[in-house]
This record gives sequence, structure tokens and C-alpha cells, in this order.
Amino acid sequence: MSSPTSTTLPVKSHPDALHLTASVHAYLDSTYPFSSQQTKNAFESQDLPRFTALLYPESQIERLESAALFTSLTAILDDAFSQMSIADARKIGARLLAIMQGATTADDAVPVERILGKVIGDMNVQSPELAGDVLNGAVTLFLAQTDKRRLEVTGLDEYFEFRYGDVGGDFFTALSRFANDIVLSEDEKVKFKGLEKLMIRHVIIANDILSWEKELKEADESNEEGGALCSVVPILARNLGIGFEGAKRVLWVAARELEGEMERVAGGLGPLSEEGERYVQALKYLASGNEEWCRTTSRYRVE
Repeated sequence: MSSPTSTTLPVKSHPDALHLTASVHAYLDSTYPFSSQQTKNAFESQDLPRFTALLYPESQIERLESAALFTSLTAILDDAFSQMSIADARKIGARLLAIMQGATTADDAVPVERILGKVIGDMNVQSPELAGDVLNGAVTLFLAQTDKRRLEVTGLDEYFEFRYGDVGGDFFTALSRFANDIVLSEDEKVKFKGLEKLMIRHVIIANDILSWEKELKEADESNEEGGALCSVVPILARNLGIGFEGAKRVLWVAARELEGEMERVAGGLGPLSEEGERYVQALKYLASGNEEWCRTTSRYRVE
């Protein structure tokens, strides 16, 4: 379902997007053992590097490559987790969490660990402080993706609170600061929390609308609890007593209202540092870039 109205936020892609895709796919091709050529082709057709090129269009290319590889890894793991039980996902996740927290070293003989180790090493060279925020956000993301609460959420407020972690709210906002080399003071980080939550709610809504048919199809075909539906669409449909299509129409209106609220909140933050002004713009690109990629990627296309 396309949006009934266009986003009011600026949309832009990084000028080196094609190079980025080629570079990341070449590395994954030489490192990660896709189960089949068909699986590899399907993954590459999603063009996850283009996702980061849309999210962080003004970033430094070296940092964007690290962001694209990390994001691609989270997608690989998300697909894997959806095909296994929560217990099995937790076993794999625990090992990766220990690596991200510095409690153990990545094993280069294990492809996902080798990729994670490269990402962490490269990011720490580029900016240890900003890399630390990204890793903290990734820890929250991994914990949420293997949390059994995803099977039990029924209310809107509870859903958005849970989904903030599950969709990677802290991860993607920290990755935005890393990619754009934006260093905020602790006071500024607190100041931007409200705007970040609005932006991530926009990300959640656009993602849930545009991935709904694919999520529904995969849930019907999966026998594992990791594939259970986690979307605002059925929650809103149930709570309002309307169908899925009606719920999606309501959610598109909500997304556009959030864009106006983002502008209002940003305007009320008072005088900002140059870094703060850049971060406001970066958050806008994050929201609009997510919607653009969700609309166009094969990841959410139903065959």
C-alpha cells in the first residue's frame, strides 16, 4: 500500500550509494556463507546498503560503510531469528552480546562473529566514543529481538514502548551520530530524547505498514515462535474494530501528523549548537530515508 500523501520531510541519498552497495556486497560474498545462491540473490536484491545511504546521506563514506555492514548483519540475524525458536535465538544472541560488550573476542572462524568483529574494530578506529553508543544501542536491539514479550504485546502504548527497542531506536540514532560525526554533550542527548522518540515512532509506523503483507505471509508459513507477528497494524485494527486496510490508512495519517509534531518539537528546543542543528537534520533524514527504502525494497515485496 502506497502512502496517500508524500512525506513532508527531506529525502536524500548519499552520492556514493552505488559504490557502497558494491563494496558491502563484495565483502559479505567473501565472508558470509549464504545457504544457497537463491538466498544470496534475494538478500542482495533488498539492497540494505542503500538503506543506510538514505538514512545517512551526508555522512563520511568510511563511516557509512561501517554503518551499512552493521545494518546488513542485523538484517541477516533478524531473518535467522525469525526462523528459529526464541530459546535458540537467545543462545546465538548471548554470544554476540558478549562480543559487543567486550566480554569475549570474535571468532573469525564463525562468519557472523568475523563480520561483527570487523565492524567493531573499524568503528573504534574511526571514533571510540560514538562507536560505544552504537554498540550500546545494538545490545538493546538484540535483547529486544529475543524477548518473549513480543508475543504478548496487545496495547498501543505498550507496543510502541517495546518496539522502540525491537526496531533499534537507540541503535539507529547512535548510528546516525556516528556516521555523521555528531558529538553531543550529555545535556544535549537528554534534550533530544523526545524528538528521537517521535522520529522512531515514524520509523515504526512506516515499517509496519509497508512490511505488513510480507510479515503476514511469513507468519502463516513459519512454525517457529520467532516468526510471530509483531506489528501495530493488527493491534490498531483490533482496538478500533476496523480491518487491516483501514488501520493502515489511519496509520499513514498518524505518520504525517508525527512529521508536523517533529517540526514543532524541534522548533521548541531553543538555541542549538552547530552539532545540535546537524542532528535535527540527521533525524529527519533517518525518518524519511526509512520510509523511502521500505517503499522500494524487495525485502517487503510479496511474490
